[in-house]
This record gives sequence, structure tokens and C-alpha cells, in this order.
Amino acid sequence: IFWCMSKLLDGIQDNYTFAQPGIQRKVKALEELVSRIDEPEGFSHFHLYVCAAFLVQWRKEILEEKDFQGLMILLQNLPTMHWGNEEISVLLAEAYRLKYAFADAPNHYKR
Repeated sequence: IFWCMSKLLDGIQDNYTFAQPGIQRKVKALEELVSRIDEPEGFSHFHLYVCAAFLVQWRKEILEEKDFQGLMILLQNLPTMHWGNEEISVLLAEAYRLKYAFADAPNHYKR
């Protein structure tokens, strides 16, 4: 038990030394994490991934359209009229999945 406790305390001893550099590093890491979670762009940044998830959802129908006019009519009249919380939750979950899969990849817009 002594060795386990010693190992545990080794990892946090900087929290209890002069100027508490360990605590300062933790606060900085927490600040960076919170800024990533609560991004200034807010929904405008996440909106990109919602749109991508939406297009993937209707991929088959979109690809079957032959021209721009037909595509625009399809996109303006997708059968989402009866969507409820479950369908919207699935779409948003897919958008979050895409965001966390691609948001930090430096070339995620490139093929």
C-alpha cells in the first residue's frame, strides 16, 4: 500500500510545492478544455457538421437527382415534416460524431 500511495503522490507533488506549478498547469488545461467545449463560434461551427450529417442522411435521394433544379426542389421538400425528438436526436448524434472525428484533423476538408 505504501508504494501505491507513494506513486499516486509522486504524480501530484507539484500541486504542493512553491508556486504550485501542478495546480497552475491543471487550471490552464481546464481553461483550454472549457474553451474548446464552449467555443466562441457556438452553433455556427457545429452547423457545418449538422449540414454534413443531414446530407449523408439523404445521400441516396440526393445522388439520384439529375439536375440542379431537381436537387434544390428535393432539398427544400425533404420529408422531415413528421420528424420528432428521436429523429432529431439521431441527426445531432451523427453531427457530433462527425465533429469529433474530423474537427481536429488538419486536412479534414481535403480529400
